[in-house]
Amino acid sequence: MLTRLFCSAGIDSMMICPPTFGMYSVCAKLQNAKLVEVPLIAKNGFQLDLSSIMAQYNATVKIIFLCSPNNPTGNLINKKDIISLCENLHDQCIVVVDEAYVEFSDSESLATMINQYENLVILRTLSKAYGLAGARCGILLAQAEIAQSITKIIPPYPVPMNTSEIVFQTLTSKQNEIQKQIECIKLERARLFDILKTMSLVKTVYQSAANFLLFESDNAEQIMAECTKHGIILRKMKGKLGLENCIRVSIGLRDENNQFIAVLENMRSI
Repeated sequence: MLTRLFCSAGIDSMMICPPTFGMYSVCAKLQNAKLVEVPLIAKNGFQLDLSSIMAQYNATVKIIFLCSPNNPTGNLINKKDIISLCENLHDQCIVVVDEAYVEFSDSESLATMINQYENLVILRTLSKAYGLAGARCGILLAQAEIAQSITKIIPPYPVPMNTSEIVFQTLTSKQNEIQKQIECIKLERARLFDILKTMSLVKTVYQSAANFLLFESDNAEQIMAECTKHGIILRKMKGKLGLENCIRVSIGLRDENNQFIAVLENMRSI
């Protein structure tokens, strides 16, 4: 909806910073908006290339989409860089920060900065930490002018009654349970990170503030195939900028993570 609202078809542009969530570019194509891509700086931990963003920015760019923690790399984008964009482009385009995975980080949401920056938009979801992917319920946080503009193009009755009831129940009565699950995931993420670092099959494992880890291996195809044999589904990053030999693994229950570790242990002879 943000793309429909701010980008005129065939005229305006969207800027993204790959490797990142693939749906941003899909939204641009559906709206027939041009796509400006400024890659993240891998050697800096997949952080924004601010100088290149400003150099490639032009008056047709109406939206900059950022993902923090970033999918699929897992890192948080430096807040000072996001704020810098908001300040430098305050009267030119909106800066959208997708915080789908922020509950798994130790960082505070940028939603606290909305009142200071009229071009800052935060996206949140209940599909990750809250386990309500089937509810298809997301949240847009922005200053009143943008929020009111969204209401002009949003379909009538956008949230079904059963969805609102499930969401209300989850947010009011299951917070303690959800927080415990998040803490378990964070502990397992740290444990799996430490184990992967010691494995000869793994070339690099990246720090993550999400509910997954990204790692690089020269044997990525073999790992994918062997895990599939054991019913373990991974996400191959082939085709993602700079992640040709990388794999994303979601953090599961301890037993599930142990099964994944066991498969890699048995592949050490490769």
